[in-house]
Amino acid sequence: MLNQARYDLSRDEGSELLRRDAALLVEILCELVDCPSVGLRFASVDKAMCPRWHIDRVPIRMLCTYRGSGTEWLDDQGMEKSRLSDPDIVNGPCQRAASGEVVLLKGGLWQGNEGPGAIHRSPSITPGEQSRMLLTLDPLWPD
Repeated sequence: MLNQARYDLSRDEGSELLRRDAALLVEILCELVDCPSVGLRFASVDKAMCPRWHIDRVPIRMLCTYRGSGTEWLDDQGMEKSRLSDPDIVNGPCQRAASGEVVLLKGGLWQGNEGPGAIHRSPSITPGEQSRMLLTLDPLWPD
């Protein structure tokens, strides 16, 4: 949830551009996965929300970091989950989205392919670094 004390979208410079960009990403996600609506979360975070390697328990998720480091992911999506806390994996190489890049992550509940999904985490935020501003979109289908 957006911290209204720090970022009031009704007044901040660039808020209209942010609203338009979020609306475009919602439209793209709805078209891409044929969903009627989307759950949206816009957050300002000053620490890693999900610092450990994991797979989301959703069908699919779209992320865009507007400020700060983007989401990190592993290329080896077939990795055993028991290895995700191995120091060589935790401290090893990974891919990272740049600020402003859109990331589409398949989750563990993807229909017909339950279980495997994109292994990812939130990047760490070093002391003194600005908070991350992150948009998270989850498609919603009627039950």
